[in-house]
Formats: sequence, structure tokens, C-alpha cells
Amino acid sequence: MQLGPKDDHETQTRIIATIAFALAAMFCVNLAIGSVGAAGDGTAGEDNLPRYWEIHAFLLTLGTALIVASYAALWLKFLGRLEEFGFPAIAMRISRLWYKWHMYIGAAGVGLTLAGVAWGYLMVDWAYGGAHLRVPHAYVGIATGIVVIAPLLTGLVTRALRKRRATLRWWHAAVGLVAIALMVAGLISGWAME
Repeated sequence: MQLGPKDDHETQTRIIATIAFALAAMFCVNLAIGSVGAAGDGTAGEDNLPRYWEIHAFLLTLGTALIVASYAALWLKFLGRLEEFGFPAIAMRISRLWYKWHMYIGAAGVGLTLAGVAWGYLMVDWAYGGAHLRVPHAYVGIATGIVVIAPLLTGLVTRALRKRRATLRWWHAAVGLVAIALMVAGLISGWAME
């Protein structure tokens, strides 16, 4: 049985949501196990902050890189036009993949970013006993965690709706760029704290 365009569309939407949810869920389970271990074995405290910080930085750096790569994938569609200028036919094949790469890489980036924000929250809880939102970096992190979900949601809604698709795409792109800007600001402010 061959899938029609509507079935393929629904399958892709499910895959995107599943990737983001699975990454976030996997890291949340890891966080829960880590918090139980940190509380139970006496390893919690400010002495272990560097160990916690490295995981937080890794998750958010990788999440940011994937979301930026997702944005860069949009430009692959222009490779197909280079074939007119004598570039190999592979350029056309790659240009057809841009949309799937944009969706899947973006969903993975959102999942990793949410896991990194959650890890940062728990990291502060373990090291300082819950004294959250003490520095500007924390505010940028919370804003990033909220805003980074919006491009994923607007992208899924844009795919589901037929009317007003152009307006939703504009919001999807605008919120995506705001999310990237917040993520970069969070990375810079985090590195500056070190």
C-alpha cells in the first residue's frame, strides 16, 4: 500500500513531534535519575557545579547548533538552481531534501534545548538549594526555553492548516530567528559567567 500526500504529511508531522518529545523525555528521565542520585549519595552541592555545568553547556550548545543547522537547511533549496550553471545533478537531489532536514534537525534541536534548560534548572537546585533566577543568564535561559517551543508549534500548525498559511510561515520564521538570537545570547552570557 502506497501512502498518499496527506498520509505522508501526517506521518512527517508525527515524526517531528516524536523526535522532539522523545529527546525531551529521554533527558528528563536522565535528569530525574541524576537528581535522585545527587540527593541520595551526598554529591549535591556547589563543589559539583562544574560537572553539572558541563552537561548543561553541552546540551544547549548542541541544541543551538542543530537549530542553526535547521535554519541553514532552508538555503539548500537554492542548490537546485545551481545546476543551470553546470553544477552536478547531485545539487538538485540535495535541494529536494532541505525541507525534511529543516524539520527533523529543528525538532532534535528543540528537544536538546529543552533538556538543557531543564538541566540548568535542576543544576541550580542541586548546587544552591533552589536559588533560581539570580543572574541575567537565568532569565535568558527561561525565555529561551519558552520561545524555542514556538517555532516547532507554529511549524506544525502551518503544516496542518490550509488557510492563512503564509501568515503562519512568517510567524514561524520570525519566532525561529528570535529563538536563535536568544539561544546565542544565552550561550554568550553563560560563557561570560565562567
